[in-house]
Amino acid sequence: MSGNVSFPEAAEQVKQQLDVLETVGKFVTLKKRGRSHLGLCPFHKEKSPSFNVAADKGFFKCFGCGESGDAISFLMKIENKTYGEVIREQADELGLSIRYSDNQEDQAKYAKKMEERERLWDVLKNAAQWFHSQLNVEHHFGIRDYLTNRGFNNEVIDRFHLGYGPESWDALTTYLLSASPHVSEDQSVLERASLAGARDSGGYYDKFRNRLMVPILDTRGRCIGFGGRALGDDQQPKYLNSSESLVYQKSEILYGFFQAKDAIRTNKYAVVMEGYFDVIASHMAGVEEAVATCGTALTEAHITLLLKSGVETLYLCFDSDKAGRNAALSAIERLDPWIQRQKLKIRVLRVPGGKDPDDYFKANTLDDFKDLMNHAPDALSFRFDCSLEGIDLHSADGQVEATQRLMPLLAKVKHPIVRAQLISRYGERLHLSEDAIRQSLSSFEGKMPYAQKKPFQQRASYQKGKDGQYIKGKPQPPPEDFTHLRQQLVVQQSLPALEQKLLTLALVNPDVFSGLKQSLFHLPWQSKILGWLWEQLYPKGYEDLHPYLDDLWQQAQSQNKQGIVQTVQGLLMQQELLKQQLEDDVLDKPQLLEMTNQCLHAWQKRYHQDMLNTRNTAFRKQERVVQTEDNEDETDTDGIMLHYDVLETQGRLLQIAPPSSRE
Repeated sequence: MSGNVSFPEAAEQVKQQLDVLETVGKFVTLKKRGRSHLGLCPFHKEKSPSFNVAADKGFFKCFGCGESGDAISFLMKIENKTYGEVIREQADELGLSIRYSDNQEDQAKYAKKMEERERLWDVLKNAAQWFHSQLNVEHHFGIRDYLTNRGFNNEVIDRFHLGYGPESWDALTTYLLSASPHVSEDQSVLERASLAGARDSGGYYDKFRNRLMVPILDTRGRCIGFGGRALGDDQQPKYLNSSESLVYQKSEILYGFFQAKDAIRTNKYAVVMEGYFDVIASHMAGVEEAVATCGTALTEAHITLLLKSGVETLYLCFDSDKAGRNAALSAIERLDPWIQRQKLKIRVLRVPGGKDPDDYFKANTLDDFKDLMNHAPDALSFRFDCSLEGIDLHSADGQVEATQRLMPLLAKVKHPIVRAQLISRYGERLHLSEDAIRQSLSSFEGKMPYAQKKPFQQRASYQKGKDGQYIKGKPQPPPEDFTHLRQQLVVQQSLPALEQKLLTLALVNPDVFSGLKQSLFHLPWQSKILGWLWEQLYPKGYEDLHPYLDDLWQQAQSQNKQGIVQTVQGLLMQQELLKQQLEDDVLDKPQLLEMTNQCLHAWQKRYHQDMLNTRNTAFRKQERVVQTEDNEDETDTDGIMLHYDVLETQGRLLQIAPPSSRE
């Protein structure tokens, strides 16, 4: 890579190089109409095109749904990525190396890490191409016949880059020594890439021998690892997978996601399966939203990736045996926080006959699978049905056991309508009245620990007294109450720190910016640089903030105004972090507004207290002056009282009342 630039510098170069027409054209079929280009909007379903791209002005606009912006905002929306992610990816494609830190030691570590990633990507890319080419070698035609017999056509073989690892101890190693400069410089990279193992006598041997090779790609289509299926009858293990590396973390990667992401983004759902060939067979049958975990359970990182891709409904399609059922239940348990917040709908697909999707599509059509999807039970129903398996619901003992199994599940359902529907449905299945189930549920909840019934209720803390007895202290919120913890952290910060946080929040969200414009118009800033920045930003629209800050950073850098350079850089880094938290659902918009309100209120109280202290000091000084015979140095407190009066008028932000704990 060329250059070693800061993030704002990289952002500016990306903006200059990124053409909106070329960028949009990768996702939308456009036709020239006059001075603009027209196409179907990718952000909503429409039959008549209303999506316009003005190449000369550098922006797009949909007159159907209202989406608009430049090339960067288009990529952010279409790929559900943050501003920072888009800039870094585009900078990477332009060959720009973004400086990680101004600290030379940290920058050196980061550069070394990135160089290792580049080596691994290059070596794995060469290996994937070589494995794929082996299918066209004459004495390997039998492997392509094997794939054809499994129902895989040439199109899907090429789309998923399937290949073959020959039954040789050094064929791949020999090829990479000549094809990859990284391997010729340092053969140990083969071991770090999980392509070869080290011999005791020296040198390296190929790991993937006589195996059908399945490349694993990251979200950008780069090969990061392999799954190798044994082709010999007695060959073990059946599947040999790459070890984790600097570029491959199983807990973060979904197999097939690169091929599925467009369909997922369009249709707002994904189908999670268990195996590589389940995904490939599903894509070939027309289920292009299929992905699979890479030998791990479904993780939070997987869920975050799917949510960022616009997934609203997630289908879990695991094997129909006991292990598959348990895997589905385990996944639902991890997905429960998103289910409870209604951010994700879960459906459980059970392929009939104990088949996996690969076998299912050999005898069934896409319409059959779609019918399974339409009748797939939701997560709650699946949980409840699994809990009732193996019970005789017609006997009294069976009804008692079934009720005991259902109560913990019903107690977790807080929505009154959903709870009522479940009570009615399972009352019929258990041949019990709704009143009987409600009484059992009430009795069960009465025996639940207080913390389980009211997890957000403040609980008293107990401290050991002088006599050794425990005494009740002040109520303390549980650790889950993040809002209270934020309030504590906010109150303890200095005025300049709070001012910087407020300005950062203004950059993250247009509603926050608008609210702060109303609340901070009259108030003075303790930090002169931040106050000056706010004066510059105040008259501008939200969409102009980031371009202005980028220009300001460039000017300050050229004029060697390090105070402004460091302040703006700090603001941009903090707002990137907040944006990432919003994208990753660590924060949502209501929490962001509440955090802003807490910062503003804490800032007001700190400033209020400082004003009182200053005023009291001034009054005491004035009293001392009045008591002297020569009263020449009188102190004017009008300005102090004016600021105090202004503070008294500032009591709201974004129509959210100040937290009660502040009063």
